[in-house]
Amino acid sequence: AIDKDNYEEVTDVVVGSVMNPAPGGTVTETSFTIGSTTYVVNGVEKTADVAPYISGDRTFFAVRFVANALGVPDANISWNPVDQSVLIIKGERVLKLVIGSTTMMVNGVPVIMDVAPQIVEPGRTMLPVRWVAEALGASVAWDAATQTATLTIK
Repeated sequence: AIDKDNYEEVTDVVVGSVMNPAPGGTVTETSFTIGSTTYVVNGVEKTADVAPYISGDRTFFAVRFVANALGVPDANISWNPVDQSVLIIKGERVLKLVIGSTTMMVNGVPVIMDVAPQIVEPGRTMLPVRWVAEALGASVAWDAATQTATLTIK
């Protein structure tokens, strides 16, 4: 169980909600380019305060921007300074990642990643995009020529 008392923001979990719309439903596509603070959500440019980067052959991007792009509201993203963990809640999925740990908890089940979340200036929690996106139900495509990751959720 996750002790929510140590998190700065806590929200209720809605049980029984549908994570992905039925076929023909809304598709969200988000693109992040390495080294650029500009990213695109459904054709609309947005700006992050930290650019994505590559570390250990994995693309990292700030947790809030990735989660928001995948439909997670700010109220469902929590930071616990005590154990340096982030909690992300989307529908029935609850993710917990800890800075420096390659174990991501998904609904209480450990998933071993090949890289760990990191903190970069100005104090941003950076998550391995593919691991988090896929755990939240998105597919990830990488374009090596443009250094762009595209997340698609249906």
